[in-house]
Amino acid sequence: RRATPNASIDERAPGAGLRLKGNEAMKCGDFALAQALYGEALDAAREEDAHLRAVVFCNRALAFHKMNEYDAALCDAKCAEELAPTWSKPKHRLAEACLRLGSYTLAVTYARLGEKLQFEEGDFSKSFRDVLDEIAICAAEDGSVAGFDGKLIYVRSAGEDAWLGREAPLNAAFDELEGEVADP
Repeated sequence: RRATPNASIDERAPGAGLRLKGNEAMKCGDFALAQALYGEALDAAREEDAHLRAVVFCNRALAFHKMNEYDAALCDAKCAEELAPTWSKPKHRLAEACLRLGSYTLAVTYARLGEKLQFEEGDFSKSFRDVLDEIAICAAEDGSVAGFDGKLIYVRSAGEDAWLGREAPLNAAFDELEGEVADP
């Protein structure tokens, strides 16, 4: 089990307090304030505090993502990845940003890399499964097979009912609704 950068932050380091204030702003839904506080934390942080800087870049990437600023989120996630290349969270931020920017193949690549790192960290939460499903659905809706990376393609999950010979539940994302005609 490998430790993540969060575990090794010295909370007395310059910028650490601003990171915590940014986290509080995120919890309150004030993403612009959080982004500004994270920026101040980065300005205050020392170059040698790579783990602190990686966490702050990753947090600010999420703030940008919440404000629909996906290019900025991608940039900050890249910085976090460079500072902590064996940490899974920047890969998650990168996958989400690439997804929103329509770079589905790259999003899948980051998600698969992050999935492997997450396992090495001892985290078995499968948080990458949701982003991989979302990539597959968005890519398919855009007419791309980029969400299909040779391992699994999302069609729909009907749960146990699928094995009991019953009809799967209606899913408007994939099924035609009654009375609607598909495009010829």
